[in-house]
Amino acid sequence: MERWVIIENGKYKVSSLGRVVSIRKSRSMILRPSFDGRYYRVNISGRDIKVHRLVATTFIPNPGNNLQVNHINGDKGDNRVDNLEWCNASYNQRHAHSIGLNRKDGIHNPRSKLTESMVSTIKREVSLGIKQVVLARQYGISNSTINAIIKGRKWKNVK
Repeated sequence: MERWVIIENGKYKVSSLGRVVSIRKSRSMILRPSFDGRYYRVNISGRDIKVHRLVATTFIPNPGNNLQVNHINGDKGDNRVDNLEWCNASYNQRHAHSIGLNRKDGIHNPRSKLTESMVSTIKREVSLGIKQVVLARQYGISNSTINAIIKGRKWKNVK
């Protein structure tokens, strides 16, 4: 069930589902959050505020005075109070890593020279007898990277 709390001297309301309403004398209006590439934000009284922090500050006790708000399911668009928790930076990073949010392998690595289709082709060509040194030169990568792909230490997900 959605709960609402009035904030900012009665000018706004925030809900337990992550919605924010501007209260005007003539009418109320649900604010449409903007997305900054990582988080959803709303403009309240001239300040840009992250929706998840607004919901956490309003609904979730913070007896440990933690500074960060974690999205439990990893979805930054899910700002329901049930999906948020106060935490410290260390916990937030460990949690993100454990659910795969900050993966740096394969195509998630911004410095990767290969795509999944290239890796698939490399695996197929090695199985056909093409030398690893030739493939390394052709794709502009090291022999050890080719070897790691073949042994399954890199690009494990590609068949």
